[in-house]
Amino acid sequence: MTAVQQLVEHALAEVGYAGDGHNHTKYGQEFGYDGNAWCAIFVWCMFEQVGINLPLKSAYVPTIWSWARAHGLAIASTEANPGDQIIFDWTGHETAAGNDTHTGLVVERTGNNVVTVEGNVGNDQVLRRTWLAGGTLIAGCVNWQSMFSGGPRFPLAPQNPPNRFAYFPTVARGSLDQGESGVFPDLRHPVTTAQNALNIATGREGDNRLLSPDGAFGPLTETAFRDFQAFCRLTDPAVAVTGAVDRTTWRLLDYFLDIKGR
Repeated sequence: MTAVQQLVEHALAEVGYAGDGHNHTKYGQEFGYDGNAWCAIFVWCMFEQVGINLPLKSAYVPTIWSWARAHGLAIASTEANPGDQIIFDWTGHETAAGNDTHTGLVVERTGNNVVTVEGNVGNDQVLRRTWLAGGTLIAGCVNWQSMFSGGPRFPLAPQNPPNRFAYFPTVARGSLDQGESGVFPDLRHPVTTAQNALNIATGREGDNRLLSPDGAFGPLTETAFRDFQAFCRLTDPAVAVTGAVDRTTWRLLDYFLDIKGR
């Protein structure tokens, strides 16, 4: 049995499982983030339980989609294969940029249809569902095929000039890292990395640190990044003051860390 077949059969075996109706599930417990929306958590657990470690651990669908796009792993649902991760945008805008999003695992392609297994649907359940590929409620899919082929975990495009944060996803209020990070920068802990980077960029480290690098993107982190963006906007009017750490903000952090010699 191939790795993708093992993943698909494992996911199908979970169909019918139900949580307690309040987002408490065995998947949330395994992920370390129980009691929260668990569609992305379910997908991560399916990979983890068959021995495949995804390069990104996030319970927030927009973060996953942003990361996939930054790494060249975002594909149209018409190109999806079993083992890929489908990304939904219930607004119909196909951007998956906000909270009105959802995700699941592709387990079959039948004609123009994509068959999925999804968690956190129905009555807090895992269900098998069928969608028309290319539908307006689908933003696209994350192409995880290299995870089954033994190829590189994700493509690395050359950066000119180099940017230490080139592959980091957009993080915003509500984003949450899982577990402690012991390195910097750490792609698996983008919120902690952003908090540490802003402390360095602003010269507020140690006992005088601006943010506690706790991996939780709360209101204090959002306010701090709004202030940082407003400062940068004084010399670059194109900088948007949103409080979210998007690609532009990562680039600015990289610039300031270069100035600091860090």
